[in-house]
Amino acid sequence: MCDLEKRLSYYEKLQKIIQCALNVALEPLSLEEQLTHVLELVLSIPGLALLSKGAVFLVQEGTEGLKLVANRGFSDNQMRRCATVPFGYCLCGRAASSGQIVFSPHVDGSHDVTYEGMQDHGHYCIPILSGNRVLGVINTYVPSGHCREPIEEDFLLAIASTMAGIIERKKSECALKLAREDLEMAVRRQ
Repeated sequence: MCDLEKRLSYYEKLQKIIQCALNVALEPLSLEEQLTHVLELVLSIPGLALLSKGAVFLVQEGTEGLKLVANRGFSDNQMRRCATVPFGYCLCGRAASSGQIVFSPHVDGSHDVTYEGMQDHGHYCIPILSGNRVLGVINTYVPSGHCREPIEEDFLLAIASTMAGIIERKKSECALKLAREDLEMAVRRQ
């Protein structure tokens, strides 16, 4: 397959995944459920070098840390070890603190979180940004020795932007619900 055909195929897949992700945003699900569905969509795309393992972290309000809110393929031990990740710690924390993509082709010294039985692998850790504000991080796994691919990064950045929209929409819904409840309480007191 020539490079142009490969790019067109990726962009076609990207368009379909983003359309599905936007549909998920309209479903009456919790934010965690929505992000889990989008993560599963991303990890199921044939032709990408992503392994079917990954996670979504959200910034914990009022802290300099991330909270694991969605994952696929994580063991119980890994979920415990990655339940919260401080900014600057491990690959996901570095992506959150820098607001930049962090790529690693192998398990190396930058992997602060390790566990028994962990096999060699690589990562794309993509910050989820709203403007200049980091909302979270998408962590995807790639095979050991994988080369960084700009087309994959473009795809993952587009997914991160879509997730940012989902997160902001859900936050707005929650704020509107609280404001409505406050208004109803005020009216009852009158």
